[in-house]
Amino acid sequence: MSDHQQSNGSQLSGLFLFLSGMCMGVADLIPGISGGTIAFIMGFYSNLMSCLKSFNLKAFKLLFNGQFLAFSRHIQWKFLLTLGGGMVTSILLFSHFIHVILGQPVLRTFFYSFFLGLVLASFLVCFRKIRFNSLSPVLGIVSSAFVAYLLTTAAWIPQFQPSHLQETHFFDVWVLICGSIAVCALLLPGISGSYLMSLVGLYPSLIASTAQLGYGLKSLTFPADAIILLSNFFVGICLGALLFAKLLSWLLSTFPNLSMAILSGFMIGSLRSIWPFSDASNSVLLSDSPSVNAVALLFVVIGVGVVLGIDFFSKYRPTTHSSFLR
Repeated sequence: MSDHQQSNGSQLSGLFLFLSGMCMGVADLIPGISGGTIAFIMGFYSNLMSCLKSFNLKAFKLLFNGQFLAFSRHIQWKFLLTLGGGMVTSILLFSHFIHVILGQPVLRTFFYSFFLGLVLASFLVCFRKIRFNSLSPVLGIVSSAFVAYLLTTAAWIPQFQPSHLQETHFFDVWVLICGSIAVCALLLPGISGSYLMSLVGLYPSLIASTAQLGYGLKSLTFPADAIILLSNFFVGICLGALLFAKLLSWLLSTFPNLSMAILSGFMIGSLRSIWPFSDASNSVLLSDSPSVNAVALLFVVIGVGVVLGIDFFSKYRPTTHSSFLR
């Protein structure tokens, strides 16, 4: 392959990864949708786990010794920076838009219908890759689906009032813990970090702070309260990712078939949290309006088609070029 072809391939994979990061960012804004599911759909979930695992003791030794070039190569900075840039961009751009959609019952129904189709098709794609040569994959699917259902029901999770979170300290242990919990959910396909944050009362403050920061950047002002809350949350995310990614990466490399079954179970078990006709106060099977049900079904079909189309054309998708990962 010529240098020009390699350069074009790297640019295409970089653009694909940036757009995938934007999709993950949008998903992470929505209670019930997992960024890990998007990574799974787009085909770079194992790469993401590998990159996060690279933040180990060796990486920090290189950093503290001033070997910045070796550190950047060790952590595969191009992959993380491109993906993270896409996530941050979409979060800043769409936080207010998503907040408005989720506040409109009909729009919310159509929005969640689309993501329901995404998750259903993702489960089917993953399910086809599982080899049922023993009982362990079946147990993996059933047990992880049960755990996901419990987490998305989560009536046992304590509720916290937003007033506790409005006075965020410079170093807030509770927000740090929430960040660690959120990233663990983010890395598991099917488990929504935003959903868990809404259960503990932090989600409204996070969305408001993100929107406030976005407005501040446009007007060149820096809202101190929003920055402090988001900084604490980001540190918690980093700490949780460093620990949890190692476990997931080890499972994927040591028990790939069982890991695929467990991740598939998490996706199918979490469907309750993204059922289009549910909200915080009630849960119904369908809407009273036939037209709303028809449009919702159309969005489900569109979501299924998007995933199946990505899977079908995956051989034409830009691969993550080896030079792009270094």
